[in-house]
Amino acid sequence: MLGGGGLTGAAWLTGVLAAFEAARIPLGTADLVLGTSAGSVVGTQVVGGRSFAKQYRFLGAERVPARELLVRLYRAAPKPSPDVLEQLGAQLLDAPTSTEASRAIEGRAALAADTMPWPVWVALVALYLRRLRWPSPALAITAVDAQSGRLRVFRASDRVHVAQAVAASSAVPQFFPPVRIQGGRYMDGGTRSVTNADLAAAYDLVLLFIDHRALPGGMGPLSRAALDAEIEGLRAGGATVIEVSPDDASPGRARRPRGAGPQPARAVGAGRAGAGRGRGGAGRGGAGGMRVTVGAESCARTL
Repeated sequence: MLGGGGLTGAAWLTGVLAAFEAARIPLGTADLVLGTSAGSVVGTQVVGGRSFAKQYRFLGAERVPARELLVRLYRAAPKPSPDVLEQLGAQLLDAPTSTEASRAIEGRAALAADTMPWPVWVALVALYLRRLRWPSPALAITAVDAQSGRLRVFRASDRVHVAQAVAASSAVPQFFPPVRIQGGRYMDGGTRSVTNADLAAAYDLVLLFIDHRALPGGMGPLSRAALDAEIEGLRAGGATVIEVSPDDASPGRARRPRGAGPQPARAVGAGRAGAGRGRGGAGRGGAGGMRVTVGAESCARTL
Protein backbone atom coordinates (compact mmCIF):
# COMPACT_ATOMS: atom_id res chain seq x y z
CA MET A 1 0.00 0.00 0.00
CA LEU A 2 1.58 3.26 -1.16
CA GLY A 3 0.15 6.44 0.30
CA GLY A 4 -0.03 9.98 -1.00
CA GLY A 5 2.19 12.93 -0.17
CA GLY A 6 2.65 15.06 -3.28
CA LEU A 7 5.81 15.52 -5.30
CA THR A 8 8.10 15.25 -2.30
CA GLY A 9 6.18 12.19 -1.17
CA ALA A 10 6.90 10.42 -4.44
CA ALA A 11 10.57 11.32 -4.03
CA TRP A 12 10.64 9.97 -0.46
CA LEU A 13 9.04 6.72 -1.59
CA THR A 14 11.60 6.44 -4.40
CA GLY A 15 14.43 6.67 -1.88
CA VAL A 16 12.83 4.09 0.41
CA LEU A 17 12.22 1.64 -2.43
CA ALA A 18 15.76 2.08 -3.76
CA ALA A 19 16.93 0.81 -0.36
CA PHE A 20 14.44 -2.05 -0.46
CA GLU A 21 15.60 -2.92 -3.97
CA ALA A 22 19.20 -3.03 -2.75
CA ALA A 23 18.08 -5.42 0.01
CA ARG A 24 16.48 -7.64 -2.68
CA ILE A 25 12.94 -7.34 -1.34
CA PRO A 26 10.66 -8.23 -4.30
CA LEU A 27 7.76 -5.83 -3.76
CA GLY A 28 6.75 -6.16 -7.40
CA THR A 29 5.60 -9.74 -6.75
CA ALA A 30 2.94 -8.68 -4.21
CA ASP A 31 -0.62 -9.92 -4.80
CA LEU A 32 -1.87 -6.33 -4.62
CA VAL A 33 -0.03 -3.03 -5.11
CA LEU A 34 -2.48 -0.28 -4.21
CA GLY A 35 -1.46 3.29 -4.97
CA THR A 36 -3.12 6.49 -3.81
CA SER A 37 -2.13 9.93 -5.16
CA ALA A 38 1.69 10.08 -5.25
CA GLY A 39 1.62 6.40 -4.29
CA SER A 40 -0.09 5.61 -7.58
CA VAL A 41 2.93 7.03 -9.44
CA VAL A 42 5.36 4.90 -7.47
CA GLY A 43 3.09 1.84 -7.46
CA THR A 44 3.02 1.89 -11.26
CA GLN A 45 6.82 1.88 -11.23
CA VAL A 46 6.94 -0.98 -8.68
CA VAL A 47 4.90 -3.40 -10.80
CA GLY A 48 6.37 -2.11 -14.06
CA GLY A 49 9.86 -3.26 -13.13
CA ARG A 50 11.32 0.26 -12.95
CA SER A 51 14.77 0.34 -11.32
CA PHE A 52 14.49 2.48 -8.22
CA ALA A 53 18.26 2.72 -8.03
CA LYS A 54 18.19 4.49 -11.41
CA GLN A 55 15.20 6.57 -10.38
CA TYR A 56 17.00 7.63 -7.22
CA ARG A 57 20.02 8.71 -9.25
CA PHE A 58 17.62 10.64 -11.49
CA LEU A 59 16.40 12.52 -8.41
CA GLY A 60 19.86 13.35 -7.14
CA ALA A 61 21.50 14.38 -10.41
CA GLU A 62 22.38 18.05 -10.70
CA ARG A 63 20.81 18.60 -14.12
CA VAL A 64 18.15 16.36 -15.65
CA PRO A 65 16.42 18.01 -18.64
CA ALA A 66 13.21 15.96 -18.34
CA ARG A 67 12.88 16.73 -14.64
CA GLU A 68 13.58 20.41 -15.18
CA LEU A 69 10.93 20.54 -17.92
CA LEU A 70 8.32 18.98 -15.63
CA VAL A 71 9.14 21.42 -12.81
CA ARG A 72 8.97 24.43 -15.16
CA LEU A 73 5.60 23.31 -16.52
CA TYR A 74 4.29 22.80 -12.99
CA ARG A 75 5.46 26.25 -11.88
CA ALA A 76 3.83 27.88 -14.93
CA ALA A 77 0.44 26.30 -14.22
CA PRO A 78 -2.29 28.25 -12.36
CA LYS A 79 -2.24 27.84 -8.57
CA PRO A 80 -4.96 28.35 -5.95
CA SER A 81 -4.79 31.38 -3.67
CA PRO A 82 -3.31 31.17 -0.13
CA ASP A 83 -6.84 31.33 1.33
CA VAL A 84 -7.93 28.38 -0.77
CA LEU A 85 -4.82 26.45 0.28
CA GLU A 86 -5.61 27.11 3.94
CA GLN A 87 -9.16 25.88 3.48
CA LEU A 88 -7.99 22.76 1.63
CA GLY A 89 -5.50 21.97 4.39
CA ALA A 90 -8.24 22.26 7.00
CA GLN A 91 -10.48 19.89 5.02
CA LEU A 92 -7.77 17.25 4.67
CA LEU A 93 -6.46 17.43 8.24
CA ASP A 94 -8.94 18.83 10.74
CA ALA A 95 -12.30 18.02 9.15
CA PRO A 96 -14.51 15.19 10.41
CA THR A 97 -14.29 11.79 8.74
CA SER A 98 -14.36 12.05 4.94
CA THR A 99 -17.72 11.16 3.39
CA GLU A 100 -19.08 11.00 -0.15
CA ALA A 101 -20.98 14.22 0.55
CA SER A 102 -17.89 16.09 1.79
CA ARG A 103 -15.84 14.83 -1.15
CA ALA A 104 -18.53 15.93 -3.60
CA ILE A 105 -18.20 19.46 -2.21
CA GLU A 106 -14.43 19.29 -2.76
CA GLY A 107 -15.08 17.91 -6.23
CA ARG A 108 -17.33 20.80 -7.23
CA ALA A 109 -14.61 23.24 -6.18
CA ALA A 110 -12.02 21.22 -8.11
CA LEU A 111 -14.14 21.20 -11.26
CA ALA A 112 -14.65 24.98 -11.05
CA ALA A 113 -11.00 25.83 -10.32
CA ASP A 114 -8.67 27.53 -12.80
CA THR A 115 -6.15 24.77 -13.55
CA MET A 116 -4.38 23.39 -16.60
CA PRO A 117 -6.60 21.41 -19.03
CA TRP A 118 -6.91 17.81 -17.91
CA PRO A 119 -5.42 16.35 -21.15
CA VAL A 120 -2.27 18.42 -20.49
CA TRP A 121 -2.06 17.01 -16.95
CA VAL A 122 -2.42 13.45 -18.27
CA ALA A 123 0.31 14.11 -20.86
CA LEU A 124 2.69 15.35 -18.14
CA VAL A 125 2.05 12.24 -16.04
CA ALA A 126 2.57 10.00 -19.10
CA LEU A 127 5.86 11.79 -19.82
CA TYR A 128 7.05 11.00 -16.30
CA LEU A 129 5.78 7.40 -16.25
CA ARG A 130 6.87 6.64 -19.83
CA ARG A 131 4.04 4.17 -20.27
CA LEU A 132 0.35 4.06 -21.18
CA ARG A 133 -0.52 0.36 -20.87
CA TRP A 134 -1.47 -1.10 -17.51
CA PRO A 135 1.71 -2.80 -16.29
CA SER A 136 0.27 -5.62 -14.16
CA PRO A 137 -3.07 -7.02 -12.94
CA ALA A 138 -1.73 -6.58 -9.38
CA LEU A 139 -1.80 -2.78 -9.69
CA ALA A 140 -4.82 -0.94 -8.28
CA ILE A 141 -5.17 2.85 -8.31
CA THR A 142 -7.66 4.83 -6.23
CA ALA A 143 -9.50 7.95 -7.35
CA VAL A 144 -12.65 9.79 -6.31
CA ASP A 145 -15.53 10.77 -8.58
CA ALA A 146 -15.49 14.58 -8.41
CA GLN A 147 -19.25 14.79 -8.90
CA SER A 148 -20.54 12.07 -6.57
CA GLY A 149 -17.65 11.75 -4.12
CA ARG A 150 -17.61 7.98 -4.58
CA LEU A 151 -14.39 6.01 -4.51
CA ARG A 152 -13.31 4.18 -7.64
CA VAL A 153 -10.48 1.66 -7.79
CA PHE A 154 -9.03 1.31 -11.28
CA ARG A 155 -7.67 -2.08 -12.30
CA ALA A 156 -6.30 -3.59 -15.51
CA SER A 157 -9.76 -4.95 -16.34
CA ASP A 158 -11.13 -1.40 -16.64
CA ARG A 159 -9.11 -0.92 -19.86
CA VAL A 160 -7.98 2.56 -18.87
CA HIS A 161 -4.59 4.02 -19.79
CA VAL A 162 -2.49 3.87 -16.64
CA ALA A 163 -1.38 7.50 -17.11
CA GLN A 164 -5.04 8.57 -16.96
CA ALA A 165 -5.66 6.64 -13.74
CA VAL A 166 -2.46 7.95 -12.11
CA ALA A 167 -3.24 11.53 -13.19
CA ALA A 168 -6.72 11.20 -11.67
CA SER A 169 -5.43 9.70 -8.43
CA SER A 170 -2.85 12.51 -8.17
CA ALA A 171 -5.19 15.38 -9.08
CA VAL A 172 -5.00 17.38 -5.84
CA PRO A 173 -8.23 19.42 -5.77
CA GLN A 174 -7.79 22.94 -7.17
CA PHE A 175 -4.12 22.28 -8.02
CA PHE A 176 -4.65 19.80 -10.83
CA PRO A 177 -7.77 19.14 -12.92
CA PRO A 178 -10.09 16.19 -12.34
CA VAL A 179 -9.43 13.75 -15.18
CA ARG A 180 -12.12 12.54 -17.57
CA ILE A 181 -12.33 8.74 -17.63
CA GLN A 182 -15.18 6.79 -19.20
CA GLY A 183 -17.58 9.72 -18.95
CA GLY A 184 -16.74 10.72 -15.35
CA ARG A 185 -14.33 13.23 -13.83
CA TYR A 186 -11.97 11.85 -11.18
CA MET A 187 -9.76 13.54 -8.59
CA ASP A 188 -7.19 12.66 -5.93
CA GLY A 189 -7.82 9.34 -4.18
CA GLY A 190 -6.25 10.90 -1.08
CA THR A 191 -9.38 12.98 -0.51
CA ARG A 192 -10.90 9.77 0.86
CA SER A 193 -7.83 8.43 2.66
CA VAL A 194 -4.10 8.99 2.43
CA THR A 195 -3.66 5.23 1.93
CA ASN A 196 -7.14 3.70 1.43
CA ALA A 197 -5.62 0.85 3.42
CA ASP A 198 -9.04 -0.54 4.34
CA LEU A 199 -9.15 -1.96 0.79
CA ALA A 200 -6.51 -4.51 1.85
CA ALA A 201 -8.83 -6.16 4.38
CA ALA A 202 -8.66 -9.54 2.59
CA TYR A 203 -4.86 -9.83 2.86
CA ASP A 204 -2.81 -11.47 5.62
CA LEU A 205 0.28 -9.24 5.38
CA VAL A 206 0.06 -5.53 4.56
CA LEU A 207 3.17 -3.41 4.00
CA LEU A 208 2.06 0.19 4.35
CA PHE A 209 4.26 3.00 3.03
CA ILE A 210 3.34 6.46 4.36
CA ASP A 211 5.46 9.16 2.75
CA HIS A 212 4.78 11.93 5.26
CA ARG A 213 4.20 12.22 8.98
CA ALA A 214 0.45 12.02 9.43
CA LEU A 215 -0.63 14.90 11.63
CA PRO A 216 -2.76 14.93 14.80
CA GLY A 217 -6.08 16.71 14.86
CA GLY A 218 -9.47 15.82 13.41
CA MET A 219 -10.34 12.74 11.40
CA GLY A 220 -9.58 14.16 7.94
CA PRO A 221 -8.02 11.81 5.37
CA LEU A 222 -4.47 13.03 6.10
CA SER A 223 -4.79 12.84 9.90
CA ARG A 224 -2.98 10.40 12.17
CA ALA A 225 -6.30 9.37 13.71
CA ALA A 226 -7.76 8.33 10.34
CA LEU A 227 -4.63 6.34 9.50
CA ASP A 228 -4.60 4.61 12.89
CA ALA A 229 -8.25 3.67 12.47
CA GLU A 230 -7.48 1.98 9.16
CA ILE A 231 -4.52 0.09 10.63
CA GLU A 232 -6.54 -1.03 13.64
CA GLY A 233 -9.29 -2.26 11.32
CA LEU A 234 -6.82 -4.36 9.34
CA ARG A 235 -5.33 -5.86 12.51
CA ALA A 236 -8.78 -6.60 13.91
CA GLY A 237 -9.38 -8.67 10.78
CA GLY A 238 -6.23 -10.70 11.44
CA ALA A 239 -3.75 -8.93 9.16
CA THR A 240 -0.15 -8.25 10.09
CA VAL A 241 0.52 -4.60 9.27
CA ILE A 242 3.99 -3.10 8.87
CA GLU A 243 4.14 0.66 8.51
CA VAL A 244 7.14 2.36 6.92
CA SER A 245 7.00 6.11 7.50
CA PRO A 246 9.33 9.04 8.23
CA ASP A 247 10.68 9.56 11.72
CA ASP A 248 10.82 12.92 13.48
CA ALA A 249 14.39 13.49 12.28
CA SER A 250 13.76 12.98 8.58
CA PRO A 251 14.86 16.30 7.07
CA GLY A 252 13.27 15.77 3.69
CA ARG A 253 9.83 15.00 5.12
CA ALA A 254 9.55 17.63 7.83
CA ARG A 255 6.06 18.75 8.69
CA ARG A 256 4.79 20.75 5.75
CA PRO A 257 3.22 24.13 6.53
CA ARG A 258 -0.55 23.97 6.28
CA GLY A 259 -1.61 24.76 2.73
CA ALA A 260 1.92 24.74 1.35
CA GLY A 261 0.91 22.51 -1.56
CA PRO A 262 3.30 20.52 -3.76
CA GLN A 263 6.91 21.66 -3.36
CA PRO A 264 9.15 20.33 -6.17
CA ALA A 265 12.28 22.05 -4.81
CA ARG A 266 12.25 19.68 -1.81
CA ALA A 267 12.23 16.48 -3.87
CA VAL A 268 16.00 15.82 -3.75
CA GLY A 269 16.16 16.10 0.04
CA ALA A 270 13.06 13.96 0.41
CA GLY A 271 14.60 11.25 -1.76
CA ARG A 272 17.74 11.19 0.36
CA ALA A 273 15.71 11.03 3.56
CA GLY A 274 13.68 8.15 2.13
CA ALA A 275 16.81 6.20 1.22
CA GLY A 276 18.11 6.57 4.77
CA ARG A 277 14.75 5.52 6.16
CA GLY A 278 14.54 2.50 3.90
CA ARG A 279 17.94 1.26 5.04
CA GLY A 280 16.68 0.88 8.60
CA GLY A 281 14.73 3.57 10.43
CA ALA A 282 12.05 3.25 13.07
CA GLY A 283 8.49 2.79 11.94
CA ARG A 284 5.23 1.47 13.29
CA GLY A 285 4.38 -2.20 13.11
CA GLY A 286 3.47 -5.28 15.05
CA ALA A 287 0.26 -5.78 16.93
CA GLY A 288 -1.58 -3.42 19.18
CA GLY A 289 0.10 -0.31 17.77
CA MET A 290 3.52 -1.26 19.21
CA ARG A 291 6.36 0.69 17.59
CA VAL A 292 9.14 -1.45 16.16
CA THR A 293 12.16 -0.96 13.93
CA VAL A 294 11.10 -1.13 10.29
CA GLY A 295 13.64 -0.79 7.55
CA ALA A 296 14.67 -2.90 4.60
CA GLU A 297 16.45 -5.54 6.72
CA SER A 298 13.60 -6.03 9.20
CA CYS A 299 11.00 -6.10 6.42
CA ALA A 300 13.06 -8.73 4.59
CA ARG A 301 12.97 -10.94 7.67
CA THR A 302 9.18 -10.55 7.92
CA LEU A 303 8.54 -11.12 4.24
